[in-house]
Amino acid sequence: MDDALTESSYTIPGPSTNQLKEVLKKIEKLIDVAEEIVGLANWQSYHNRNTTTPNANHIPTISDPPMFVVGQDENREQLKSMLRTTEPDDNPTCYSVIGIYGILGSGKTTLVQYVCESERNAGYFDLVMWIHVTRNFSVKTVYQEMFDQAASKNREQYTAHDSLDALQNDLKGKLDGKQYIWCDKDNRGEKLISLLGGPLKDGKGGSKILATSRNADALSDLGITVNDQDRWQFEVIGAQIAEKIRRSPLAATTVGRQLREKPYLDFWREALSRDLLEETRGALLWSYQQLDDQLRMCVAYFSILPRGHELERDKLVALWVEEGLITTSDAGEEMEAVGERCFDELVSSSFLMKQARKGFSDPDYFIAHDLLHDLAEKITGNDCFRIPRGWTGVLPQGVRRLFIETGSEEDISEKLTGLEELCTLTISTGLINGKVVCETL
Repeated sequence: MDDALTESSYTIPGPSTNQLKEVLKKIEKLIDVAEEIVGLANWQSYHNRNTTTPNANHIPTISDPPMFVVGQDENREQLKSMLRTTEPDDNPTCYSVIGIYGILGSGKTTLVQYVCESERNAGYFDLVMWIHVTRNFSVKTVYQEMFDQAASKNREQYTAHDSLDALQNDLKGKLDGKQYIWCDKDNRGEKLISLLGGPLKDGKGGSKILATSRNADALSDLGITVNDQDRWQFEVIGAQIAEKIRRSPLAATTVGRQLREKPYLDFWREALSRDLLEETRGALLWSYQQLDDQLRMCVAYFSILPRGHELERDKLVALWVEEGLITTSDAGEEMEAVGERCFDELVSSSFLMKQARKGFSDPDYFIAHDLLHDLAEKITGNDCFRIPRGWTGVLPQGVRRLFIETGSEEDISEKLTGLEELCTLTISTGLINGKVVCETL
């Protein structure tokens, strides 16, 4: 939302500025601690419901919305209009995202409460969900809260779920074909993203995700719509970037993905100034540099795989998990689910390309572009190494991950001797006796 709630522009002179900043930091820390305590209390309440049946006539309200909002008329009407804006038919998801940011106490939550309660009463949307994703959130807790609100809408009884998969499937059923508003208070960007790939995608077109934050950067990964005043500047810069990458399809897809997720003029201008974009290899390197650490490690892993190797989603994710490349701060979330999101992210960024099935019953498979292999080999150095068929040479002593396509027992035994840093050994054929390898190691 175009500058709906922004930081005040005045400055307090003298030493009081730093004092005020310190006080604000302390207040924000206290609020974060309070949020986590409330989150734990809410989670405990879910367990207590196993022995308590809620009032079937009770529908959750949006945190006791105010009767009216003073001084926000323009923002209120603008937000209402954006909520009911129809998305184009080619929109890849059933939802679009609206972001509101501002300093603590600027009225973000009050505005959203008022507008969402108004939309709930108007009945334009099938469902309005108000979620607070805390710092140490649990996916299961958030899904359960969403399910409870969806069930209460239809006066249904509370349902306990033993597993995350069962909860996710039931929640998908609740949202299937429903036009909804999903409100996230104090969003921190990357946390909300981890939820969007789940049940929210099964809603009806025209659904909205409404996120508030104290930091504009936290909303950048959500695909926030660019305001009309800046749109023409993005179009001009985008056209210049397209010329710079020489309209390479691979570079256009990988670079375009990063630009779409960061709709900031300064970021686009900085990208335009980079000489790296003048070559496809450089564009891939620039796109790689924009990824988070976990995705970078997943990309680097391609260096030990053969070029043109057919990759199945589940098998590659399992390898990532076994290698320790996948991590999560949510104890209740499965590593495989995190790995699948990483895989999908690389596919959407064209680091991995989906191929046609060989047979009707065969699973989908993917390949990595040769240029991506070049990039992976460049960034990993001697950390990862692959011995292709017919290779003769000297292995670097510092190699940690080794992939062997083929070879004789004698050659492999000799080469493995002395690799003190080796952590992972993968052999792609059955030509080498496992006993020989174990004895050598």
